[in-house]
Amino acid sequence: MTLSTLPHPRASRRVVTLASAVAIAIGIGLRLRQLLADRGLSLDEAYLSLNLLHRPFVALFDQLDFQQAAPDGFLVVQKLVISGLGSSEYALRLVPFVAACVALVFMLFLAREAVSLLVALLAVVLFAFSEPLIYYAASNKQYAVDVFLAVVLLWLGIRLSNRPERSPALVMYAGSGAAAIWVSHPSVFVLSGV
Repeated sequence: MTLSTLPHPRASRRVVTLASAVAIAIGIGLRLRQLLADRGLSLDEAYLSLNLLHRPFVALFDQLDFQQAAPDGFLVVQKLVISGLGSSEYALRLVPFVAACVALVFMLFLAREAVSLLVALLAVVLFAFSEPLIYYAASNKQYAVDVFLAVVLLWLGIRLSNRPERSPALVMYAGSGAAAIWVSHPSVFVLSGV
């Protein structure tokens, strides 16, 4: 049975929504499995961890050791998490994991705003099963946060362009963009594109 043969457009919307929810649930499960695999820190992750563990908050804004680089906001959030939860590998990977899972949910909103319902389902499925996105969901690096902010900023930008009469929304988007730049370097390019 194809979507066009379903008895009612509402029924097809429900089927696609259910399929999207299943894809999101599987995607979160794959990301959780990657996190629980408890693989050792890569060299890059270990170097960034050493900076986070052995530097006070103020020193995170200086040049990092071991040729590491990350946005200041990401470093501060990571430092807050390990200050509260300890320095386990799970604590170091918590922020990227949460960002990756929330990005998966927001991908549905972005896709529905940008393309047809069926193509939105395809976008969510591809996003959910993307191997690099699954891998970086359990990594002590900023890449999952970059993806999350790219998805959210694109979604907000498309919503704003579809409803240009909302000037408070424009101010809010500008504020979100300013905050995003502090947490994610690639958000500059996303904001420029929007």
